[in-house]
Amino acid sequence: MIDTSSWSPQVQRKVSSYFAERSIDVALVTRVDYVLALLSANTRETLGIAEGIIGKAITRCPTVQPPDPRQSILAPRKEPVVSKVVRNPCLPTTRAFQRFKEVKVGRTREQLLSRGVTTRDLSVWKKAGYLEFS
Repeated sequence: MIDTSSWSPQVQRKVSSYFAERSIDVALVTRVDYVLALLSANTRETLGIAEGIIGKAITRCPTVQPPDPRQSILAPRKEPVVSKVVRNPCLPTTRAFQRFKEVKVGRTREQLLSRGVTTRDLSVWKKAGYLEFS
């Protein structure tokens, strides 16, 4: 059990209301419960008390974890991707011209289909040599 008598009355009220809102039995409360209650209050005072209970400084995590440097950034793809694209061979006044604009190196067949390119477009353009998959 943690001695809460040294805490300010405001902090004591916040912690007790935290336990009451979550229907946590005070007789069964652990250190972790106190730390969570203090962190949910989110003040400098409660943060300091939580650090005292844990025995370590509490820091804010970055919003995005950097990738592990030992892992490859590019995961191996199971699907073939576009490896070569020629200049747009379609007439600018056609809808096929707009669809061909979506064909870019590195995109998968599924990505192209989700962007409006039809399977017929892909087969015709592949036969004509306008794009290659690898």
